[in-house]
Amino acid sequence: LAEEAARRAIATPGKTFKAGPHLSYRMDGMWLRCELPSKRRFLCYPRAALDPTGSLSYEGQDLAKRWSIIQTYGGKLIENITQAIARDCLRESMLAIDAELGHQQLMTVHVEDVLEVPYDAGPLAEVEEIMGRPIDWAPDLPLRGDGFETVFYRKDD
Repeated sequence: LAEEAARRAIATPGKTFKAGPHLSYRMDGMWLRCELPSKRRFLCYPRAALDPTGSLSYEGQDLAKRWSIIQTYGGKLIENITQAIARDCLRESMLAIDAELGHQQLMTVHVEDVLEVPYDAGPLAEVEEIMGRPIDWAPDLPLRGDGFETVFYRKDD
């Protein structure tokens, strides 16, 4: 659905095409925009186009960090959407942790939130509970927070 909606949007600038109940694509000027379920922001693909063979492409940085034409397809679009939704879910949890617990959030690593808290700050279970709560814009999305405590940052094993 995502690839078909993206193709239709490129072919018909200014018109929005649904990619299922929670995503849509629209070509605005030089930008192909994918509206995410959170409605907070878009994924943007500059100079998206269909070449004469029908391949979907956009301009972006290649592995050498040079701007070039990047070929894409439905699976890659879904990967981008999945990562963006995961980031939006993390954002919701981070705002709730800040509002409810006030812990200092130092950084994020992919979809991990790294907190600095005093030893007597309370159980890790409070943070995990907040991270597992349903989100208004995705109430049926199953979420769970798993954490661990350590004196120095490290990746979980």
